[in-house]
Parts: sequence; C-alpha cells; structure tokens
Amino acid sequence: MTLDLKGTNVRELPSELFKLQQLRYLLVYKVGTIPIFKIFGFYGQVGIGSLVNLQELFFIDVNQGGVVVKELGRLNKLRRVGILGLRREDGPELCSSIEKMRNLRWLSVESLEEKVLDVQYLFSPPPLLQTIELIGKLEKFPNWISLLHNLKRIFLVGCTSREDPLEVLQALPNLTDLKLDDAYDGYELCFKTGGFQTLKILYLSKFERLNLVRVEEGAMPHLEELNIFECKMLEKVPLGIECHANLKFFYFKDMPNEFITALNPSIQLGNYWRLVNWRDRHLEGHSVE
Repeated sequence: MTLDLKGTNVRELPSELFKLQQLRYLLVYKVGTIPIFKIFGFYGQVGIGSLVNLQELFFIDVNQGGVVVKELGRLNKLRRVGILGLRREDGPELCSSIEKMRNLRWLSVESLEEKVLDVQYLFSPPPLLQTIELIGKLEKFPNWISLLHNLKRIFLVGCTSREDPLEVLQALPNLTDLKLDDAYDGYELCFKTGGFQTLKILYLSKFERLNLVRVEEGAMPHLEELNIFECKMLEKVPLGIECHANLKFFYFKDMPNEFITALNPSIQLGNYWRLVNWRDRHLEGHSVE
C-alpha cells in the first residue's frame, strides 16, 4: 500500500492514517527552489511508530519533539527515510532509533534551520546503508561513517566542520559518489595516496576558505567526473589531477578568474579531459542532478 502526496502542500496527516499498518510507502513532501533549494515534509506526529511495515518514509519533519523521534525506532523495516527539522537535543535519540533500522539503505537527515546536526552517537549504524545525506552544521564529524563498507554515495551539505572529512571517508571500499557542499572550513584538502579507490564522481562546492586541493599519486584512480563550484579562494586546479587518465569531465562554475586562467594549460595535457564552463554546459542542455 502506498500513499503518494509528492508535490502537494500537505503538511499534516490525519491520525486515522496510523491505523493503516500495511502501508509500505509514505511519500509526503514538496520541493521548493526559490530563493533556494528546499524540501518541505509533513509534521511528525505521535502514532507514526504504529506503521511498522513502512519501507520508505519521505520526508518527516520531527521538530515537534523527541517522542516522534523515539517512535521512528519502531520502524525497523525501513529501507529509505528522509528526516527534516532535527533539533540538536534530539540527536542522541535519533541515533538510537536509526540503530534499530537494520534494513536501511538510504538515510537523509537535515537539521532544524541549519542548526547543529548532532548525529555522532550512532555506535552501530545500519550495515546495509548505501546513501547518506547530512544537511546541517557538524561540530564533530561522525566517525561511524567509516564503518559503512556498503556505502556508495555521501552528500554533506552546510556542515562547515573544521575537521577534514576526507580522513574518515578515504578508506570506504565502495564509495563512488562524493558531494561536499560547504562541508569544510579549512584552507586545504588533500586526497592521499591509496584513498578513494572506487570514487568516480566528486563535487566540491561553496568552500569559503579553501585555497588548495592536492591529489597525491594513487588517490582516486577511477575518478571520471570532477565538479568544482563557487570556491572563491581556490585559484589553482587541483594539484596532481592532470595525472588521472580516467578523468573524462571537469565542470566548473562561479570560480575566480585565476582558476579559469590556470585551466588553459591543462587543456593541452590530453584529449581525455572535457573541460566545460557551467555556462557552456547549460547551453548544451546538461544539468546537475
């Protein structure tokens, strides 16, 4: 049984809905793009935990309180879940609930109004997780991510952590897609030798301080697509990236003039690169997912 209200303005659900224990898919959200990309879900209510057969839940807004967060732990058949409006004080309770979702493959968590996202208390994360999306500030990078050997995709948005996220992520054996959007407050990122052995797509965007990216020999050997957007202090192409024979596409947008100038010699390095300014790419009908 499915309830699909995607694209509607529904924010509240009738309590009678929680009697539908055969409900498998509950999809209630709307995507806004003006002035910024934003997802609006439905308000979580006491009783959501009775839907014990749910496999997909998008997107539940839990800013009403900790009781709803605790009830999510009863939904142990969930495979995909999107959570919005997480308050800092409910972080530990959410971690406890997520630990009970042993079938979970896809997890998205967004903090309340871009406040601190406190999800470091996940000591035994769902082992089958393949996609993680964390939106909000991180005071401490969640080290439990390094335990997820099935993880393929991770998106960190607005985390602005002072801890280098690459330290935790580089050894993940199946990671293919990494998006870091305003996810690090440091000056340098270094992709170290032997790291990111399966990575194919990399996004780096909206780093306020970043002025140097280094790629050591043997790092990201299978990288095919590199995207760098809105890094105002980054004036040089990532050092060492020219040695990547598998790199096919290099997209950039809203970069300083010094960065664009530095690309000119790179065009002559080999025909395996396709360097495309975002404006040109848009005119060609391409888009970023």
